[in-house]
Amino acid sequence: GIWDWDIKTGLVTHNPQWCKIIGFDDPLLQHPLEVFAALLHPDDKTGVLERLQRCLDGGERYQSEHRMKLATGKVVWVMDRGDVVERDAAGKPLRMVGSFTDISARKQAEEAPRKAGALQSAIFNSANFSSIATDAKGVIQIFNVGAERMLGYTAAEVMNSITPADISDPHEVVARAKSLSLELDTPITPGFEAL
Repeated sequence: GIWDWDIKTGLVTHNPQWCKIIGFDDPLLQHPLEVFAALLHPDDKTGVLERLQRCLDGGERYQSEHRMKLATGKVVWVMDRGDVVERDAAGKPLRMVGSFTDISARKQAEEAPRKAGALQSAIFNSANFSSIATDAKGVIQIFNVGAERMLGYTAAEVMNSITPADISDPHEVVARAKSLSLELDTPITPGFEAL
């Protein structure tokens, strides 16, 4: 979408694509800047207006990724860019134009791995799930809260010092080694190798 802000009159004109992104029916909309400000997501409003003011004051390019809250309640992420294209003799801004792109799909794609990571972290740090990981030699490197709760050891007691075989029932480890030795037709020693 394209916007054109006549700073002298305070009116902003938008093309049909801008109106489509925001959800307005009017194909060529003209309104005061306050209408735009009212659509800004409350959490983003201050930052967007500050960036816009810096552009007006110093001539730096205006650029902002922010959310717009539509009348329907839907939230749209946009990339908004603009430049002052006309100033008076004293350098006061008279006109600014810019572009407006819907980046909601990109933001959702960026958010998915973060949410998945948060879910994995929540599961790993949960007292309801036991997670134990070892290095190649079988020495415990990760021992989460759930493992502490289930097995009665603290992470400090077991990490970097013992293998899971050391905290397993010795009779079970011997039985597992015998079973695997028969199944694989190769000798498996009781201990970490059996696990």
